[in-house]
Amino acid sequence: MMKERSFVLFVALVLLAVTVSAGQAHSATPLTLTLPHCTLPTWVDARIAVDATGHLDPRYFGNDHRMADVLASAASDGCHAVGTWYVDAAMPPLRGSLHQAILNSEVAVLGRVASKSYGFYGSVPGQLVQIVPERVVGAKLPKAAYYYFVPVGTFSVGKEMICKTDWRYAPPPEIGQEVFIFAKVPIDPDRVLLNVLGPGDVVGVSGSGTLELPRQYQPAAASHRNVPSAMPNVPANRGELLDALLTARRAEVQK
Repeated sequence: MMKERSFVLFVALVLLAVTVSAGQAHSATPLTLTLPHCTLPTWVDARIAVDATGHLDPRYFGNDHRMADVLASAASDGCHAVGTWYVDAAMPPLRGSLHQAILNSEVAVLGRVASKSYGFYGSVPGQLVQIVPERVVGAKLPKAAYYYFVPVGTFSVGKEMICKTDWRYAPPPEIGQEVFIFAKVPIDPDRVLLNVLGPGDVVGVSGSGTLELPRQYQPAAASHRNVPSAMPNVPANRGELLDALLTARRAEVQK
């Protein structure tokens, strides 16, 4: 009897170790990520952004003083409010409608959020979201996990607090939620940073399965711009969007 109990306990401990190991496999986001031909990191985690003097570390930010000026300004209700920062992308993909996003992305992925952290993409504050791919269309995504940046988030940097907002984006997903990404393929050395260029590249999935759309895909915005959807039935939930994606690009399904 003792041997049987010992064996059962041993098996239980092994299963627990495997479970914990699997849960931790995608638990940490990188402190830095760097795009090709860049002398400074493209992504810097807030936890390492400040040096011993309490200022933004020049090893990561160089001579860019935009965020340093924000942090040096007077805070409102204990937070430095940062609104929309516009970043121009060369030859951005078509994102006039959700249908255009489906057809005009090098890779489209439905993934589940495994982790997230806060920091800076260039000098733009926000959050780095880690996803584990569940369905992939277009280019292959062989890695276990990938990352993308959202310029939204409230977090501390040293002794200061940043409140970053951007009205164009859907609410950033929480850990455990799913999200659709329509992006260019990763070009960083590790090939893990999804090249998200704007709000139209990200569509969230709520806990009930409904879509959390960026402003440009919401019916009122499309109607105001008189943009045809080119789709007889615009997807309203996870299943409908996934079906539309797999139907439109069935020859490119990777996973």
